[in-house]
Amino acid sequence: GQNVSIEKAKGRKRALERMAELTVENYTGDFLEDIFIAQADCEKDANTLKELLAKNFPSLNDKIHIGCIDPILGASCGPETLAVYFMGKEVTA
Repeated sequence: GQNVSIEKAKGRKRALERMAELTVENYTGDFLEDIFIAQADCEKDANTLKELLAKNFPSLNDKIHIGCIDPILGASCGPETLAVYFMGKEVTA
């Protein structure tokens, strides 16, 4: 896969809300229902994002996982990076 930024939002709170909105708009759950949140030194924001997603996907609450971005990817993206991975519609940058 490839990691790409598809848009930018003003402010951290709005960015988290927009990430949740994009996930809701594009999630299909084909082949794999789980949603993965990867974070780089921003566990509080990852938990906030998980709460936003759980509100929209109450049946998937136990299938929304938070993990850490590994050092190799972290060296490229930097601290306080958040990413959401899920099966969904193809989104182009």
